[in-house]
Amino acid sequence: MTRGLLALAAAALIAAGCSRPLPVAPGDPVVGVQACAGVGLDGFLHGDPTDPRTAWVVRPDGTRQDILFPAGYTAAFSPALQVLDPNGRVAMAEGDYVYGACVGPGDELTIDPEESLALDCGPAPAEFCRANAPSIAANQAGHDHRDVASVRFTSAEGDYVVTFEDGTTAEGKADLGG
Repeated sequence: MTRGLLALAAAALIAAGCSRPLPVAPGDPVVGVQACAGVGLDGFLHGDPTDPRTAWVVRPDGTRQDILFPAGYTAAFSPALQVLDPNGRVAMAEGDYVYGACVGPGDELTIDPEESLALDCGPAPAEFCRANAPSIAANQAGHDHRDVASVRFTSAEGDYVVTFEDGTTAEGKADLGG
């Protein structure tokens, strides 16, 4: 009876937005761009407070890819997954597109939250959208190293709007031929 009440209380805390640790890469306490054997990744972040791994990436073919996170990142559910950075700020959220990771011990992938964004393909073909979003996010004129929050395609011809973390936007057109 007590075990059941404790489990119910834990589930209520998670559902209320309390954070919980995420699976962390062993060894180096900070895994990120500074020391990363980077690889491309193509998937969307998902999570469930009742799953032992808490969060994972689902690839376009529907397969699940278990992932690790840098030390200090936690998960909260309110009600959807939010990945919080060590300062408690939302770094990633349920459904974010993840396009980069680091290869760690045992070939496990550690997510670099800087290599994720909200992605809305709109009328653009899904493969084109996913293939172009990372370079669009990284190559904005006047980018000034501002963090990109989202890329939204507004036409099947490759027109897009980038929204930066500070709320400003930029528009452009991706090359459908490349």
